[in-house]
Amino acid sequence: MGLAGQAQRLLRNHHSAVLATLGLGPLSGYPFASAVPYCLDHAGRIVVLISRLARHTAHVRADNRVSLLVQGEGGDVQAAPRLSLVGRLLPVTDPEQESVAARYARYFPHARDYHRELDFEYWYLQPEGCHFIAGFAKVAWLDGASLTVANPFDPLVEADMVEHMNADHADALPLYCRQAGVIVPEGGEPVMSGIDGNGFHLRLADKIVYIRFPRPVATPLEVRQTLVALLKSARTGETPE
Repeated sequence: MGLAGQAQRLLRNHHSAVLATLGLGPLSGYPFASAVPYCLDHAGRIVVLISRLARHTAHVRADNRVSLLVQGEGGDVQAAPRLSLVGRLLPVTDPEQESVAARYARYFPHARDYHRELDFEYWYLQPEGCHFIAGFAKVAWLDGASLTVANPFDPLVEADMVEHMNADHADALPLYCRQAGVIVPEGGEPVMSGIDGNGFHLRLADKIVYIRFPRPVATPLEVRQTLVALLKSARTGETPE
């Protein structure tokens, strides 16, 4: 897998980042950093939900140039993979609001009504450049477009697949975790939150994990066949084909 693919994997495997905006007033011109959760929308864009009252929102309205840092896991923070994206933060348009809100809510259910009741807004990052550090001596500047991989499934189709798995096959989700080496916390039942062409996300209490498919898929039938194969593998211990 090339560095662009590794950077895409990092984006899918994590759901929090540090957002740096350009300050105003006494902080004018200085970077101002804050932590934000994020998920990817159906166009593969990074989406954040931020309050209209937040300082970083005021910054973005004045100058929407931002930087976003996604930090990988590891004991040595400087040895772990990390991705710095530089670009512009843009508001999600009205025609996209519904599908973006529905997907975001599956990842962060506690924020389901923030944009309606607490003056929060959806924004997405339009990256112009990405600096990716995969590890020691593995560093590259990447084109922002190389990280924006669209989901092959229509939002309604994806929502139907996710709902079906949670309603009718919830017993399979812990087995997928076991197959992937993901520890399910005691009392934390996995809930599927999203499916794309490369895998699916499960929410485990306050943690979100990504389980990759053995190979990319492009149709609901291929998703079904792959999930059935993964389940069989989890039950028998065989390697999925």
